[in-house]
Amino acid sequence: MAQWKSNGCDTLAQTADYNGKSQQEAHDMLGEPSSTEQFLLGEGATEFRIGLLNVFSQEKDAGRTIREETWVDGDCRLTLWLAQDDDVWSVRQGLVWPGDAEF
Repeated sequence: MAQWKSNGCDTLAQTADYNGKSQQEAHDMLGEPSSTEQFLLGEGATEFRIGLLNVFSQEKDAGRTIREETWVDGDCRLTLWLAQDDDVWSVRQGLVWPGDAEF
């Protein structure tokens, strides 16, 4: 069982366990993600990503590129959102969620 799954994933749960880790550190801990997507914060705000507005300013950071990486373990999902500063991608927020969640 994946460490991030140890508390279950029956409901949506934010996780700060990876916040501040570089993309490489996250990949070393978790392996390669099942999927990766990039979007501009100002164009990719969906209900699923609404928590990013607690981390970034919608006005100031609208043009910021966000990388979304998701890991899958059975019915559980871990999604990490990363942003780039000084050529280093780092985790800013994470979410553990059930695969059948509707957004």
